Amino acid sequence: MDADLRDATPLDEGTTLGAFHVTALQGRTNLWLAVRSDGRDVMAVRIGRDRGELTALQRTVNSDGSIGFAFVTPLGPMRATVDYRNEDRAAIHWTVSLTANEDAVIDSWARDLCFPSVGEARIHTAQRGLRTGTLFASVEGPTPFSFFYLQDFSSLNEYFDAARRGPADTVGGRWPELGYAPPSGTDCVLPKAREIIVSDAYLLLEPTVPATKDAAAPLYLDLLADIYLRLSRPDVAYHDWPTRAARALRDLSNSPLCSDARHGRRYLKPYVGDDTKPPESMVQLTLTANVDEYDAWRGERSVLGTVLRSGVPSFFDEDLTTLVRWLPGEPFAASQADGNMSHAAMDSWYLHHALFNASRLAESGDATAKALFARSLPYAIRVAHRFDYRWPIFFDLGSLDIIRAEAAPGTGGETDVAGLYALVMLRAYELLGEKRYLEEAQAAAARLEGLGFDLAYQLNTTGFAAEAMLRLWKITRVPSYLRLSEVCMANLFDNMWIWRCGYGNARHYRTYFGLFPLRDAPYLAPYEELEAHAKFHVYLALGGEDLRPSLRLLIAEFQKYSLDRGWYFYPDALPVDVIGQEVRNGRIERELSVPLEDLRDGFDACGQVGQEVYGAGLPFVYTTRHYMRVASGELLAYCDYPAYDFREDGRTVSWTTGGDPRGTCTLRVMPAGANLAATGIRVEAQAGSVRVPLHGTLSAEGHALFALRGAQTIHITWSREPATTGATVVVGAMCAEPRNESLTDLRRP
Repeated sequence: MDADLRDATPLDEGTTLGAFHVTALQGRTNLWLAVRSDGRDVMAVRIGRDRGELTALQRTVNSDGSIGFAFVTPLGPMRATVDYRNEDRAAIHWTVSLTANEDAVIDSWARDLCFPSVGEARIHTAQRGLRTGTLFASVEGPTPFSFFYLQDFSSLNEYFDAARRGPADTVGGRWPELGYAPPSGTDCVLPKAREIIVSDAYLLLEPTVPATKDAAAPLYLDLLADIYLRLSRPDVAYHDWPTRAARALRDLSNSPLCSDARHGRRYLKPYVGDDTKPPESMVQLTLTANVDEYDAWRGERSVLGTVLRSGVPSFFDEDLTTLVRWLPGEPFAASQADGNMSHAAMDSWYLHHALFNASRLAESGDATAKALFARSLPYAIRVAHRFDYRWPIFFDLGSLDIIRAEAAPGTGGETDVAGLYALVMLRAYELLGEKRYLEEAQAAAARLEGLGFDLAYQLNTTGFAAEAMLRLWKITRVPSYLRLSEVCMANLFDNMWIWRCGYGNARHYRTYFGLFPLRDAPYLAPYEELEAHAKFHVYLALGGEDLRPSLRLLIAEFQKYSLDRGWYFYPDALPVDVIGQEVRNGRIERELSVPLEDLRDGFDACGQVGQEVYGAGLPFVYTTRHYMRVASGELLAYCDYPAYDFREDGRTVSWTTGGDPRGTCTLRVMPAGANLAATGIRVEAQAGSVRVPLHGTLSAEGHALFALRGAQTIHITWSREPATTGATVVVGAMCAEPRNESLTDLRRP
């Protein structure tokens, strides 16, 4: 234990939080919160910098029950507020601020969690890169326990801005000192005479230790949701996704920078203006499925959808008898430098992703796609057996030799492809009815056992694995599959950006609750975001009340924030100087409704990778999942939580919001066209057999707004008659063309 802590003196009698007792102590250089359990010291929280003597300490009890501390350090005065909660579990929240006497160089800062020498920590997961500032660990020893720590970077933007450093990799450490250390260095200077928050941390204590790596996942989800509800979360803005979807359909259909003609057929490029690669099945099949759903939503088959479908059979290799990644026979440009960009090299997840999307087209009635899917299955099974359900990064399509086994030594290849393969096999089982496909799915699922927080490789693939395990559980009711599904979901939320980046370029876009595409990726990407969004929608519908409440809450909140955050992938929604000048793939065209691949830390330029055509389905996914046509298409109902069980009966529609009642969302009812007669909108929430009217407001755009909670049954009634109650909101009162937010209006949050 730290020497300063050993010599510290108590400031109070302490507070009991379940199995734990917390006492404030004054050391020579730090204020401490000492945590004891079963009569033993188990950990301590350092409040201070551990540099120079702490003097003039004052302690006060605030009106809300929190405890305030003020003290003086060589840098200047510091203030701390400590809040204890003993509700469902022991919780501590503390904030610390510093007012520097002079411009202060922060050349170092000690981490804020210390542990006694007895025992040993098993760190389940900790922050990587720009991900949420979490640390989840268990401590073995005489008094075993687990803890979940989260540093809320949203509160620290002023510090990062002054230091000119983001918070990447700042939560972690080495036993016995863990936790958060603010960015520091000889050029890190805090301005004088300005109070700046240097820490805003949450700590949950749990008197149990998960028995296995996989058993840590459900506890992680519960603890993350618990802290999430305590955070101060940003508001979400509304964006016109149907208009964005219509523009995307137009641009993908018409722009020569988005597609190529090969042998009389048109194929989409991976990036705007990228001519270095042949057409790619992942790009073609992803957009085919996305456009197909959008066409069904709008009730009209597009030319683009027809053209994309016609090109799918071109990717079937008759010699290998499988759908392949690259259009057979088409060359790579000489400028293509990546050695793995060849017809022989297959990236493992690409094979199965193409098969999954072929099954989606088959399910929608495409007989050609169904035949291609069925013909490809023997090859996919042969590959699975060759690698014993543990796929490498790249393998040779013909010989099945491994080209590249791992992304980095010891990481184990594409660890989550076993789950994606299992989902493909389950789709085959559902479409073709042969039990051997179910057995293949179960054999692959066994390879996900024991991976814990090392399961994820590519995060959209991890989402497919989560669905596969949930489906296996629904079919077999074997409990281990439901647990594996939770492991997959824990990996997904462990790769989120749950904090508001508000410094540098990020003042102009949103990052909150974004999903990183890979475990080590430094940016958010629309393709993985749209796939996760769609997969989460299916997952909530499939699992329903069988899912743990924490998971239902987190999924719905991710979807709510993605509808705001996703708008800023588009270059026309960003200032010009936020977008990088050097582009790795193709070029940037602000006029096209095609998203940038990368939203980054505020100190970096966005769009460095390129403008991602294969992620252009983003507005199709958002529109089809969150907008419902009512009143014969004259009105649109929009909910930023997922909506299920939609039913229309006369002048009433009803549905159920996804998520959990602890989460909140917004319903908008809006005119879908011009010159509508006045329509009175009445919304009721149902609790049991009782309907409670919800009072709405009218937005500046003429939308009727209502605040809802998750897991509610909602009824909307509309009438052309004058409003008779205060709970009715009138929209579309013989207006001219309804006002749509212009793209230029949305360039700044």
